[in-house]
Amino acid sequence: MERCGGARATGAWSERHPPQSVPARHADWSPLDSCLLQHQVPDSITHNNMADDEAKRAKQADIDRKRAEVRKRLEETAKAKKAKKGFMTPERKKKLRLLLRKKAAEELKKEQERKAAERRRIIDERCGKPKNIDDANEDTIKRVLRDYHARISTLEDEKFDLEYAVKKKDFEISDLNAQVNDLRGKL
Repeated sequence: MERCGGARATGAWSERHPPQSVPARHADWSPLDSCLLQHQVPDSITHNNMADDEAKRAKQADIDRKRAEVRKRLEETAKAKKAKKGFMTPERKKKLRLLLRKKAAEELKKEQERKAAERRRIIDERCGKPKNIDDANEDTIKRVLRDYHARISTLEDEKFDLEYAVKKKDFEISDLNAQVNDLRGKL
């Protein structure tokens, strides 16, 4: 007997139906197609094989459909459980934390800007606006220096007066404390 698809064709059917002339093999044909042509298998057998393949495909499709239904049902139950857990899911908590951090960072930045502006305002109030002496002549520089000297003298006088007032108040406080202690001792 002739070899077909790597196996020897034996059996009662192949002996009753000897191979006949077979056309040249087509590039898309499988070894089974070549074998079927060589032995001229009746159409009923090939149709049964195709019917079996279609039944297998239909069965596999049915199994896949059932798996998809089960997977969908499980996903729905998981979503329902998540919904039942409460309003604050982990994703929402994470998102809320991120928003709070952003808000805090914005507030901190605004606070720093406000403090810097306040500091600048106080410096300008106490020290005055900075004078431009880069392109000034000698007379202008002398005038600026006299202004600064007068300002420093005034501030030193105020400082001395304040220090004297603080020392006087400290002395009065200690004197009053001594009087209170004397009164406590008499009672």
